[in-house]
Amino acid sequence: MDNENSKSKIEIFYNSISVICIIVAFLNTIYTPGWLWLFIFTLGPVHAIFFFFSNYYLAKYAKKSVLTNLLFWISCITFTMIYVLMPEFNDISSYAFFGTIYDTKTIDMFAIIVKYSLCVNIITSILSGFILYKKEKKN
Repeated sequence: MDNENSKSKIEIFYNSISVICIIVAFLNTIYTPGWLWLFIFTLGPVHAIFFFFSNYYLAKYAKKSVLTNLLFWISCITFTMIYVLMPEFNDISSYAFFGTIYDTKTIDMFAIIVKYSLCVNIITSILSGFILYKKEKKN
């Protein structure tokens, strides 16, 4: 009984981390409106739902395996970086990080980080899907 209670607390912790990442991404989208906002507004919720459910299932195995724990944290970090560092632009200028950074070189660096973060996030999601499929198949 105590082990089951401890397991549910760990899952609640990991799921709350996922929700916090989604809230931070949503807040940046709200505080940084621009042309990309329209794109994020349509695909962002789909990505957030996929992110939450993949991490929901990863949370069940996060403390059982170092690999699933690592995949969970990489997924959270890259998801948040994608939406927080994503440069935004309008008809006048470019900006990033909640609309506080306007330096062109920094924004270009953020764009590169976002591209790599997106690739890592997709690879992590696919890899975690395979791992979870194998773990569920064993059980």
